[in-house]
Amino acid sequence: MVGRRWWRRELARSRAAAWFALAVPVMVGAGCVEHETSAGYRSVAGDQAWRWEGGARLVLRSLPQIIRPSEPFNIELEPLVGRDVARACRVEVSARPPEDAARRLVNRGRPDRLLEDPRTVVVVRPITPGEALTFPVALSDEWVWRTASIEAQLLCGDGVLEVVEGAAREGRGPFAGARTVATLGVVPTAGAGRTVSAPRIAAPITVDGVLNEAVWQDGRWPLYESRFSGVTARHGGQETAVKMAWDEEFLYVAGALTDADIVSSLEGRDAHLWTEDVLEVFVFSKEGAGYLEIQGSPDGDLFDASFTGHRQGGPAWDGGAKTAASVQYAATDSRQELGWQVEFALPWRDVCAHTDAPCSPAPNQTIKVNVFRIDKSRGGRSFGSALAPTWSADFHLASAAATVRLVADP
Repeated sequence: MVGRRWWRRELARSRAAAWFALAVPVMVGAGCVEHETSAGYRSVAGDQAWRWEGGARLVLRSLPQIIRPSEPFNIELEPLVGRDVARACRVEVSARPPEDAARRLVNRGRPDRLLEDPRTVVVVRPITPGEALTFPVALSDEWVWRTASIEAQLLCGDGVLEVVEGAAREGRGPFAGARTVATLGVVPTAGAGRTVSAPRIAAPITVDGVLNEAVWQDGRWPLYESRFSGVTARHGGQETAVKMAWDEEFLYVAGALTDADIVSSLEGRDAHLWTEDVLEVFVFSKEGAGYLEIQGSPDGDLFDASFTGHRQGGPAWDGGAKTAASVQYAATDSRQELGWQVEFALPWRDVCAHTDAPCSPAPNQTIKVNVFRIDKSRGGRSFGSALAPTWSADFHLASAAATVRLVADP
């Protein structure tokens, strides 16, 4: 109850601040001005508007039909407000990951402690009476989602006004219990998913589970929550980062996994490692159906399987992959686990025999790979994270895999 009382007090304070900034009743403009949109944009009917408490309205004029990461686009709104509101208020438009918006939606009624996704884009514009507002936006090239949620808020003084008409969701922090965020739309993106680069190395990597080679020291890729595609996985601070490299014989994969409660008791080739702490590597075909799955445990045990189609096949196949792992402990307490590291070496002869990846790798070639971590707690809870989120509980989705580009230089 204390939490609920807190956010209600904060909401009341916010409203008071907003109304103090306005000072006079809101005057709503009348009519809608026709607006032509550029190629690649769709017009929005003039009656698609959002109304805030006090009567202020925003009319959505255009949204892009599709968003391409790194390519700028515009969102156009027409505020229908009086001059006093225009002086006191600003319009904030944001493009955020859909999962980021969804988590805040289901978080209603509680203070919002979720971190803002670093790839969210926010643009704030002052209001000029009688003029439409254009919000220039560009998504990061690290955008891994298939859609972007476009939202707006009306900021007045130190407060945020509540939406009383139109699609909306709860706000953040002290506004987590009020519908302060207008949902303008969900726009598909044309991103190809996550793309990473794997450098070629001059000398073979010693697969010993210790990431002391120079190629592993920087430029690692964080894993994201595997089902919901959110920000870097933050399950109890147990983060995961991976990287890949290659030479003419092997595709190498390395993982550094923070873990204060390692669960690893299974032994032997092709044990069911996915039921405990594990790092999994999938190499998919770009066009065909065949793929490989390799798993490594904190104790260095190996699981490998080949598939001719989605989940068609299994561990009866034993390939030539190698893996090794090491566990890190606190310097002051040899019993306190800090995490583990793992290395894999996948022979190209296995990869090209079971996928359509090249048998003779070369710079600028691409392969489809995904990496997953299953983090098992001693209490029984499992948490998954992924190089490229799958949008489902199925790790065997080739369509969600990352594109790994083989490059010449580290």
